[in-house]
Amino acid sequence: MTFRLKGMYLYPRDIEFLKYLHAVKIATYEQIRRDIYGEICIHAVGNRMRKFNGNRLVHIGISRTYRQGGPS
Repeated sequence: MTFRLKGMYLYPRDIEFLKYLHAVKIATYEQIRRDIYGEICIHAVGNRMRKFNGNRLVHIGISRTYRQGGPS
């Protein structure tokens, strides 16, 4: 079986991220940036996660708390 990624290349840090996500199951962009992609900005992490989502490697969901502007 051949699996091709569209519009991205998996770097060693991306493999580390997938292992991290397998271990913790759920993480925010800020947690991912802090633990895996420390030297890049949060917007770049979001772009990377959207590429993962587009290739069906991860599922991006948004918490109801974040949609409504945070806790009251």
